[in-house]
Formats: sequence, structure tokens, C-alpha cells
Amino acid sequence: MSRILVVGLLVLMSLFSSMVVPLAAAKPQAAPAFCECTQYVYAKKGLSGSYGHAHTWDDSNGVLPRNGYRQYSIPQVGDVVVFSQAAMGNQYGHVAIITAVAPNYGPISVRGANQGGSETEGNCNNVNTRSYNRNGATFWRK
Repeated sequence: MSRILVVGLLVLMSLFSSMVVPLAAAKPQAAPAFCECTQYVYAKKGLSGSYGHAHTWDDSNGVLPRNGYRQYSIPQVGDVVVFSQAAMGNQYGHVAIITAVAPNYGPISVRGANQGGSETEGNCNNVNTRSYNRNGATFWRK
């Protein structure tokens, strides 16, 4: 009798074990990384094509015109701003997204990466909002 009971238990255990579905191992998310300004704006605006250096984004065949953006003389919240190399004092220029516009040609506040920040947003760990003057900047929107 005990032999039948053991065999019965083994049969039941094999039935139940075949019904158990193993849990899939959770894929770890990539840790936020240092981003260039172009990577941040590219991802936030869903742009396509290669992103290159910031100062080339407003060229006639740059990232922004190729993605359907047009240049405007008056900035608005949500515009992409492109700062020239001279305005930034570097060889790359800078791009960011406008978050606030002061009246009377005052400064603009922009959100972006690689501009002295340490906040994490998306996959970037060097994001912040800061103000710049408008000199040497172009403003782009769809």
C-alpha cells in the first residue's frame, strides 16, 4: 500500500511540476549615462538620422530641416534652440529645448544635457534647466 501511495505522490508531483511556469528573469535597465546635448534633444524630440555636432543642426541640410523643423525669429516654449560655436565658446555649439522665454529679448531658459546638470531624465544623468542669453542662437519648431 505504501508503495502505491509513493508512486501516486510521484505522479502527482510530476503533473504539478510540469504546470509550473518559470518566471522570466527581469532584464536590468541600462544605467543612466552621460549624454551629449545632441543625444538628449534627439531623443526628446524623436528625431531621425545621424545627430552630429550641435552647430550643424541648423545648416540647410542639418538635423532640424531634415526633420521638418523651420526656423523662427521669436522663440517659444518647446522650440529647439541651436547655439553657435561662438556663442558657446567651443567648437561644437549647443542644442537644448526652450522651457521659458523672458520678454523684451531677455534670456531664455532651456532644458538639456551636458550643460552643467546632474539630474537624471530618460537615459541621461547630466540634465538640467538653465538660462542663456539669445545671442548667437537660432530657434526651431515644427
